[in-house]
Amino acid sequence: MREWMKQAGSLASSMKKRYITIPMLILLLAPTILSLLMGAEFVHLPFQKVPTIIVNHDHSETVQGLIQMISDNRTFDVIACTDEEDDLKEAFYYNKALAGIVIPEHFSEDLLNGREAKIMIFNDGALSTVASGMRGTIAEALGTIKSGYMLKLAEGKGIPPQAAMNLIAPMGYVTKAISNPSKNVAYMMMEGILLTIVQIGAGCVGACVCERGSFGRLMKKAGFITGIACVSALGCIVTQTLCFGFPYKSSPWAGILMTVFTCFGITLFGILQNLGTGGNCEEAVQKCSIISFTMLLAGYTFPVISMPWPCKFLTWFMPNTHYIVPFRDMALVERSFLSEAHHVLWLMGFCAVMVLAVAKKFRDAGAEPGKTPADSPLTESGVAGI
Repeated sequence: MREWMKQAGSLASSMKKRYITIPMLILLLAPTILSLLMGAEFVHLPFQKVPTIIVNHDHSETVQGLIQMISDNRTFDVIACTDEEDDLKEAFYYNKALAGIVIPEHFSEDLLNGREAKIMIFNDGALSTVASGMRGTIAEALGTIKSGYMLKLAEGKGIPPQAAMNLIAPMGYVTKAISNPSKNVAYMMMEGILLTIVQIGAGCVGACVCERGSFGRLMKKAGFITGIACVSALGCIVTQTLCFGFPYKSSPWAGILMTVFTCFGITLFGILQNLGTGGNCEEAVQKCSIISFTMLLAGYTFPVISMPWPCKFLTWFMPNTHYIVPFRDMALVERSFLSEAHHVLWLMGFCAVMVLAVAKKFRDAGAEPGKTPADSPLTESGVAGI
């Protein structure tokens, strides 16, 4: 511990230039700030009170009762009820409404005479996953309203309640979401996005490290950056859990170890890019942008089962397949340390491979322990990095 603190002090004294101080501060603070902002943005999910506009072409008493049931449902916030479809277009164009319901002219007549009666539902598909979740919520709510409405009509015709229920819904079913019963989209997305941002930051800061004198010092600097990245990552998780009630139901040690090994491996990846570019920090940082694509290839936002087979094969080699994907599972479903041990072992192997790759590149660069080569970028006031 004393040696680590000594190394940290040495690094702090050497990091007087903005090219490394600012990236370190960004890595430490930016993810936690984003965690607070994004948590405040998504804290009200799952969807309730979706701004809805109703276009009603049938002004019968029957339809007025249906509109009242829609208005009373907590899923919808009916902001307007009109008979002009142009009002619906305008509401969507100016983002005043996220859902629209159009009731045709002869809806009640068709309904009462046994003909097929349909209403049309619109939702804003530009919101991607938000639209998907909202569409499911709206469909579920309208299904409940439909059953209640039909039951009310049947009772109005003198049919006993139980007989009406058996007639309207002869087969019942119950659905239960095991991992995310609240159907909160943020639970499925937030932590993976934040932890990927931390990885990008760790890789970029690692790309600013240009040590050509001693491989041991290079590893110590990588360890220091890893510590900063881990504090940032765990700060995001603690913020989400304590401030916004996001769940975490599994062993904390599995999450901590996975975070440490992932941050260390990604930091070494950034250092490897710096070594590969001969100390050109700007080019090395640009190459670290590839880290952002691993979230997609790991199947975090797009299911692996729907990918073509080459992508399925590559998925296993993505660090995030063994980090953010199981981390989400640990947050939503109770898992033991042993059940996640294979992911921890994979990440340990990833770190070992990166250490060997950095060591080979360090040796190929012509650096010798305790000596800085004449062509090293550090020969000119250390402008290439710490």
